[in-house]
Amino acid sequence: MSDMPIKGYWQASDGKWYPPAPPATVPQQAIRPSDLGPPPYQTTGYYQPEPVRQQQHVTMVNTTKSPGLAIASLILGIGAFFIALLPVIGFTTVPFALVGLSLGVAGLSRALKGFEGMGMSIVGITTNILALLVTAAWLTVFSTAGNGSEGSLGATPTIALTLVPLLSVVVG
Repeated sequence: MSDMPIKGYWQASDGKWYPPAPPATVPQQAIRPSDLGPPPYQTTGYYQPEPVRQQQHVTMVNTTKSPGLAIASLILGIGAFFIALLPVIGFTTVPFALVGLSLGVAGLSRALKGFEGMGMSIVGITTNILALLVTAAWLTVFSTAGNGSEGSLGATPTIALTLVPLLSVVVG
């Protein structure tokens, strides 16, 4: 061959010119339009916004059967009971015991409807009532000691006036 390259030929490192490789032949398969899937967009020539969707109403339903109220009642009851055992600070547990008692009753009513936590609700109600009774006992002791009359009949109305509201809360 000559020193002039022919169009498409290439020169190797040995100095010889070689013809270009033949093009790879790929077998042609018939492509159906259904193989391509839907077109990514419609080509109508102008912009079409997405259709406005109807507003959907979502109703949230608690599907878990969690004993959350019973657990809260139990925690408040245990805490209120042990703090109620302290002489002066024990009076501060009355609101916690009342909230725990109401949560225990609510948890018990949920447990009767099929939710979990019946045992915890019962124990929570019991510990909250015990906390209120311990607080009432301390209140009775302090009101009797403050009266100055050791065991006389003068202390009886004070004890009765102290216990009646607390017992009505516990029973009611």
